[in-house]
Amino acid sequence: AYIGYVFLYFYGLERRLMLEGSPPDADGVVAEVRRLSQVYGGNGSFKRYAGELLSAYQLKSAQLPEKLDLEVEENSYDIPIMLKVALGMRVRSGDAIEPDLLLAYVIADPETRVRTPARRAQTVLRELFAEAVKKKYPNGVRVAAAGVRKLKVNYR
Repeated sequence: AYIGYVFLYFYGLERRLMLEGSPPDADGVVAEVRRLSQVYGGNGSFKRYAGELLSAYQLKSAQLPEKLDLEVEENSYDIPIMLKVALGMRVRSGDAIEPDLLLAYVIADPETRVRTPARRAQTVLRELFAEAVKKKYPNGVRVAAAGVRKLKVNYR
C-alpha cells in the first residue's frame, strides 16, 4: 500500500492510544502498530514514528518492560527514550549498568558508525564488548547520580 495511506491509518491508531485515555482495545492497537512496523519498517520515517509511539505509550501507561529490547537501530537521530529510561533507572538505583545496555547505548548514539563486521557478527561483538567491560570494570559500571538531570519526555 502507498505509505501515505499507511500513515493516515497510523495517525488514527496514534489518536486512540495517546488522546483517548486508556482505550479498552489498547492491547490490540499496540499489536497493530507493531504489525505495521514489521510490514512497513523499511520506511525509516514510519519505523521511527511507530517506535516513538510505542515507547511513549509504554511510559504514559507506566508499562515499563522488565527487560529492555536491546536490538537498537544504529544511525538514529536520537537515543531511544526507553534506552534513556533504562539507563536512568540504573543510575537512580545505584545499580551497575550491564554491558548489553552499555553496548545498546553506544550503538544508538548518533555519533557512532557501526562497521560491517560488527553488523554481521553481532553476537561476537556483544561477547567481546562484555568481556572488555568486565575486564576494565570488574565491579560493574556505576554512574553517580549527583548532577544528573531528570529525563524530559516529549512526544510529537
